[in-house]
Amino acid sequence: MRVRPAGIRHFEEVLERIRDMCPETKVIMMTGYADKNMAIEALRAGAFDFLEKPIDLDVLSHAVRHALEAQAMARAHQQALQELQHNQATLQAYASDLEQLNEELRETHQAMLVLARNADRARQEMEARLITHLRSLILPLLEDMCHDDRLEPYSSQLSLLEKAIEDAV
Repeated sequence: MRVRPAGIRHFEEVLERIRDMCPETKVIMMTGYADKNMAIEALRAGAFDFLEKPIDLDVLSHAVRHALEAQAMARAHQQALQELQHNQATLQAYASDLEQLNEELRETHQAMLVLARNADRARQEMEARLITHLRSLILPLLEDMCHDDRLEPYSSQLSLLEKAIEDAV
């Protein structure tokens, strides 16, 4: 069984409370009664750094500067992560909108195909009716006009017209 040095439980509780109140705070622990195991335990418990008294001001200054830099980097990382999550959500919304527009476009395309087929069918029916009328009504009239003596001066034009209509039908 491992025996903990006196006071270890106390700084673990302090670190836990600090983490609960302000999770991004970097804690630098200082003690006059430290040993190597205590420093390891403090760092495992979440301390950013562990210094022994008497404190060298240069070492303290370096530790504080290093902690502030780490805290700034953590904040920048968190902000970048939040921006990334926001951008990802925005992108997903755009992708959803784009998919909806694509579906509408597919539906419109299908409707246009049906409309084009219907228009082609209507054109073919109209052509068939026109040909039927030309054959049954107009060609017989032109033939009668070609044999009418009163229209003899126009016979060549009537023959051309009759030939053009026959070619068309």
